[in-house]
Amino acid sequence: MKTTSMAEFGDVVTRVMEDPNLPERTRQYLIAVVHEMRMQGVSGRSRLKGRPHQDITRGSEIWRDAAWLLNSDLDERGAWLSAKSIIGEDAPRYEMTFPTYDARFCVGTMLRPAGAPCKRRTTRSSSVPNPMTGELTMIGACNDPRHRAAFEAQHRDGWAGWRLNGEPTPANNTGGHLRRYMRYTHWDQLYAWANHRYQPGATPAPEPPRARLALVTPIRAKGSQP
Repeated sequence: MKTTSMAEFGDVVTRVMEDPNLPERTRQYLIAVVHEMRMQGVSGRSRLKGRPHQDITRGSEIWRDAAWLLNSDLDERGAWLSAKSIIGEDAPRYEMTFPTYDARFCVGTMLRPAGAPCKRRTTRSSSVPNPMTGELTMIGACNDPRHRAAFEAQHRDGWAGWRLNGEPTPANNTGGHLRRYMRYTHWDQLYAWANHRYQPGATPAPEPPRARLALVTPIRAKGSQP
């Protein structure tokens, strides 16, 4: 295997530290993984290249070792749990944007002036999918019976339209930071191991596009995988 050079390590650490999109926990873990890549000689080439990996629990222990680097007091199971938690939090996914309390207004309209939006606070709310994309939006209604009826109609029609269009799944809109920094053949398997809700799909591209290191070995838990 080709060893990651000190220059490559320093360059990645600099970019990781300057990346405003990285959650702090992910940032620390990513630096720890890159450190382990350097120490263990993991880079863009591997004797395992081209072999299908049916079991991702067999192979490199780099994920566990990176978690240990961040907390040396962990036992092996604890290190795997920590790695699983961090990777699971980074799994690409769709998250609905929730409006702030101040922005939660009723969907109803006023009689006077005719058609003016109701500005009362909602006392009932729910999510409604975009029938074409599956993306969710929060809607709500105040206590006015007419506005409650409008809310119920929008809620019913929105979900009916979504089902009629084949229940489309919204595109991932968050996560995938680790994936953007490292080329790795088994990201789908790794993320699925760490987060049972992970759905493969495109992730938001960072601006500007960032170079990535290569990591081509799967994870290994030695029977201690949680």
